[in-house]
Amino acid sequence: GRNRAIYQQIEGRSSDLYAINLVTRARTKLPVPVNSSRWEWGPRVSDAFYLFAREAATTTTLFLYDRAAQTLEAVASYDLTTFYAAPGAVGERYATWTVCGPFNCRAFVRDTETDQTRKIPAPDETPRYAPVVDEVGEQVYFVRSGQACGAWVRIMRLPLTDLASTPERIAAFPPGIDVGFQLSSEVRPDRLDLWFSRYRCDPEQGDIYRLRDVRT
Repeated sequence: GRNRAIYQQIEGRSSDLYAINLVTRARTKLPVPVNSSRWEWGPRVSDAFYLFAREAATTTTLFLYDRAAQTLEAVASYDLTTFYAAPGAVGERYATWTVCGPFNCRAFVRDTETDQTRKIPAPDETPRYAPVVDEVGEQVYFVRSGQACGAWVRIMRLPLTDLASTPERIAAFPPGIDVGFQLSSEVRPDRLDLWFSRYRCDPEQGDIYRLRDVRT
């Protein structure tokens, strides 16, 4: 529901995940196996799942927790000395994330019904990041850019059924403006809005923006 949020709380050298009821302000530490003695961060929540990252030694692992079955699944692991892996978004069926290496960023979509993980194609070898799935419209939105901060930044859209098709441009940003590693979707009765961090590269300053009615 809309009265719930999930967040990361850091105390000293410990990082755990909490849920908050936005009406009552009651906070609850999420139970084992979501929380552990390791460093949990980047939580996302839907009615069906928690998506989050856990760092242990030199590995970042992305987990999906099935809230009904109370089961935890590791969906991807990366060497954090080489790669930065960031949770993206989670819905009732799909979860997404971004992985950035020494030279590029790639975006991934996980289908929990088929247990299939797909990479958003990048035939031009430019970065792809911040994917989010519109489960009603069966589309995936993501950011495409050049290799430098604020270079040719675009929000794009692809049909889930054909990720190899030519993506459609939804929004374009002027030079020096970039987008963070997460797009968030807000489903309304009459439209779909996207929320994102709009980042100015030179002064290193960002704000939260909303892109309205992206389905049209």
